[in-house]
Amino acid sequence: MNEAAELPADDAPVPDPTPLYRLVPTDHCDPVDGAWVFQSGAFDNNDDDDMSIVLDDTLQALGRIPDDLPDRTFPDQEGRWGVAVIHDAGYLRNDLEQEVRRTPRAEEPPEPAHGDVHGRKNGNRRKKIKARAEWVLEPAAPAD
Repeated sequence: MNEAAELPADDAPVPDPTPLYRLVPTDHCDPVDGAWVFQSGAFDNNDDDDMSIVLDDTLQALGRIPDDLPDRTFPDQEGRWGVAVIHDAGYLRNDLEQEVRRTPRAEEPPEPAHGDVHGRKNGNRRKKIKARAEWVLEPAAPAD
């Protein structure tokens, strides 16, 4: 079967239980007891009220895992990026009034699993997202 046929359509809704991955650089973390801890700014918007994410359902359809995201996305920044997971798209949509969108990227490096969490993220919302996030892959750089 062709893998592309299994990919969710670009305009398909993102189901509530879908895990969302967020690439987080070390400069949006604090070193605490030899580990990286998110700052709430790690969950701020990039621009236009959008926070960049990667959608688990599309990664699975592609046969990929979140652990490859830093090297695939930032191959020249080894160790600087980690991957956080927010386990439930529905939490962002229903509790924090955010819109979860599929926004595949074709530019280099292409990312068909790319998405955005659209909506204003004041300090309170960012703290709530941070509280729901956990590492899938901590940045490899030492947290001194």
